[in-house]
Amino acid sequence: MTWLYYKEPSDEVFDEVKKWVLKVFKSLEGKDSLYYKEKESEIKNIGNVKDNMMYLIARLSWNNVKKLVKKLTPKTKKEVYKRLESVWAYETIYFKD
Repeated sequence: MTWLYYKEPSDEVFDEVKKWVLKVFKSLEGKDSLYYKEKESEIKNIGNVKDNMMYLIARLSWNNVKKLVKKLTPKTKKEVYKRLESVWAYETIYFKD
């Protein structure tokens, strides 16, 4: 049996998470910073395979995860929550409505 955490979401949900993760990184130091360019180059080619959505979220500190959560649609938050819940992760508190 494969936990939901390790299964890819719909492309729509994945793309939303990826977009907002990049925007959170950009907000930290600006789009021209070396930090952002490094993160962007690491993330831009990551595809919607297995647990890559959760990997993108895990790259953020928990303070930045809180910023991310505020930007996500209810549908996407629910998809993340269900994946965290499937592995009994404490972090579900950030995604539960």
